[in-house]
Amino acid sequence: MPAGKHIATNYRVVVDNVDLSEWAFDVQVGDEKDRVDVSGFGGRREFLQGLQEQSVTVSFLNGWGTGEPMFVMRPLYEAGSIFPFYVQPFNEGAGTATDTNPQLGGSATQIFTLPVSATLNERAELEIEFRPASNEGFAYGTSGTPAYGTV
Repeated sequence: MPAGKHIATNYRVVVDNVDLSEWAFDVQVGDEKDRVDVSGFGGRREFLQGLQEQSVTVSFLNGWGTGEPMFVMRPLYEAGSIFPFYVQPFNEGAGTATDTNPQLGGSATQIFTLPVSATLNERAELEIEFRPASNEGFAYGTSGTPAYGTV
């Protein structure tokens, strides 16, 4: 059972109910709140947390076949759809979230860019930034409250 320190060797990445784990090779989670200056006269700065911004950026090896990254991403990009999305540190248990293997995800908003990187004699890559749908957020889910179902 996964717990504690680990090396990222087996992440699960699910986009629109398609498991793209075998194509993913980099996951970057961004979660930041604005730092709002509420200082007054008195000589010291004071800050409060403002609005939150979340994103998950995933780098994929590119593929155009059925169930491969471009096949999944292109229609979502074209339609501007909202779709289910999650990542999970350990790709085991059919996507079941636990306290030691939580899912991070929820409803993702439209894909705004679809950049493909291709260099002569190197692998083709696709980097996608996923953001939560309006007025929602990505959440970590556990066995009692998975962020987004199972695959």
